[in-house]
Amino acid sequence: AGAPQPSWALLVVPASNLAGAVAGTALIGAVGCRRAMLTGLSGMTAATLLPLLLPRLLPPPSAPMLAALLASLGGWAIFFQLGPGCSYFVAVTEAAPPRLRALSVSLGNSARYFLELLAIRYFVQ
Repeated sequence: AGAPQPSWALLVVPASNLAGAVAGTALIGAVGCRRAMLTGLSGMTAATLLPLLLPRLLPPPSAPMLAALLASLGGWAIFFQLGPGCSYFVAVTEAAPPRLRALSVSLGNSARYFLELLAIRYFVQ
């Protein structure tokens, strides 16, 4: 056993994002945007609170605790995509009338990517 190995541990969050995006798209189609958002936000809250409980449940610097933290992070990514992640794309496409839909999606995504680049450039050092 032991702690998760970095070679595959680095793939947990991106794989969780992909799985969550696929599941989120299906969830929004099945139950609607509001229920998907509530499901996602509830799961994100639980995944955020789990690391606060871990020191009481597991000995602090241990392999099971690191695995639980990694699972919590992966769970947070999945629930983010189930709720706010995929709901964003649905909301952007439904906010504008059909003749402006392509423009609103492209401007919304361009603004998002521009702000992400700014955040990476100036805040992540």
